[in-house]
Amino acid sequence: VLAPAPLELPAAHNPRRGVVRHGYLWKRRDLLQGWRLRFFELHQSGLLCYYRSPVERSARGQLDLLGCTIRIERTGSDSEGRYHKWAIDTPAPPGSSAECGVRAAYRLAACSSA
Repeated sequence: VLAPAPLELPAAHNPRRGVVRHGYLWKRRDLLQGWRLRFFELHQSGLLCYYRSPVERSARGQLDLLGCTIRIERTGSDSEGRYHKWAIDTPAPPGSSAECGVRAAYRLAACSSA
């Protein structure tokens, strides 16, 4: 679960402006790829950005959570020690052929039960 900012991080980490929560989450974008640990920042605007580490300057990706659907897939831990899995469905662009108007599902999991 994302920890409230500030959080004890490496001295080189300088939270970006407007960050309300940050911390590590497991991310799975594609079923063929495994889970990857990423550092996330949630901004006041609803933008969720992720990085390989807290000191990385450029985001590897971002999700605008406004208009997204968040589904809880599991509570508690799984056999691999990931907690509280959920999926984020992003809306499809107007006119696209995406099924049910959903474009992509990001799957995230917490690193701890806290």
